[in-house]
Amino acid sequence: MSTTSPDTLRQPDLLLFVCDGNLARSPAAELISRHRAVADGPWRFASCGVRAVRSDRVLREVERQLALMDVPAGGFRSRQATPAILGEARLILTAGRPQNDWIVDETPTLYRRTYTIRQAARLLRDLPPGADPLAHLARTKDRITELDEVEDPIRKGGAAAGQAVGQIDEALRVILPALGALGPVRP
Repeated sequence: MSTTSPDTLRQPDLLLFVCDGNLARSPAAELISRHRAVADGPWRFASCGVRAVRSDRVLREVERQLALMDVPAGGFRSRQATPAILGEARLILTAGRPQNDWIVDETPTLYRRTYTIRQAARLLRDLPPGADPLAHLARTKDRITELDEVEDPIRKGGAAAGQAVGQIDEALRVILPALGALGPVRP
């Protein structure tokens, strides 16, 4: 007779980050989240692209920005978003409206699970104490504004990569604690 309960077998929920090529914005969000998250916590992190470019590394300019934050970028491999990958996610955070639209066009049932990363951070800033963050997001979901998007830094140089990674980092400083996924505080 096994003493393992279904609760002990439960996998952590998947927080999926999505951008275009899966080379810059979504990998940055995945890697920062993995670096900051509590070990064996309630969430696991992955990323993909709606038009993924095959690569086994993050865009160099983004990798440099991550290194400045002591976030390791090794072991990354890009992948294409598919309905199966998207369907596995409990929460999907995109870089902007084009990725949101692509996801909802591909799988309309994911509408209430899909936000831009900055939109989710904006909505979670008003999370009441003790409230369920996913229910709060679904209840308060609104239109994506220009300020909710992270501009693609590809072919725009180090300053654009720094801005994109900075916006992602700022959003994750709201999102990860709200989801109960924050590990020991790291600068």
